[in-house]
Amino acid sequence: GLKQYNFTLPDIQTLFFATGDPVLGDKNLRSILSRSINRQQILDRATGSQGSALTQPLLPGQLGYTNKFAPAPLDPAAARRALDAAGWLQTKPGAVRTKAGAKLELKLATLSGGELERVANEIKRQYSDIGIDVHITATDRDQLQQSYMRPRNFQMLLYGLNLGSDPDVYSFWHSSQIADHGVNLSA
Repeated sequence: GLKQYNFTLPDIQTLFFATGDPVLGDKNLRSILSRSINRQQILDRATGSQGSALTQPLLPGQLGYTNKFAPAPLDPAAARRALDAAGWLQTKPGAVRTKAGAKLELKLATLSGGELERVANEIKRQYSDIGIDVHITATDRDQLQQSYMRPRNFQMLLYGLNLGSDPDVYSFWHSSQIADHGVNLSA
């Protein structure tokens, strides 16, 4: 006689790219990185299939949400070809890609323990499969906020946000919110 109800929360777990970073400043590379993540596989492996895979900051049901402009995902073979075309070459299978002598090594900061660290490890695994080396720094909430988020001291940041019921995500994406105390973490 028991019924199970599933409720959704206005929370998203987001992988932020530091667009001012010398490597991640390349919009094409960020697009390849974003599109090559298998979000459903992350949900299955890291969260027990709890949640919905999204490609935008708005949640299903919010005003403005649409899949109409969702970027086409890249399977691992297509991601490798896209990275090759962008100049990030792999000398042999399993090697880290390089461009102009620089290795494609990225740093990812997130919370230690729990779901976000499991997600970070799955992202690392997926990127490794296409020749990208990811170094994870997992720390407690205070250190993450004070040492990485506030000073914008990261290349990639995996963190959760509560969007609330208002679909206006201005504060998360507008350039006026770039500096400390603002919550635009990608700039």
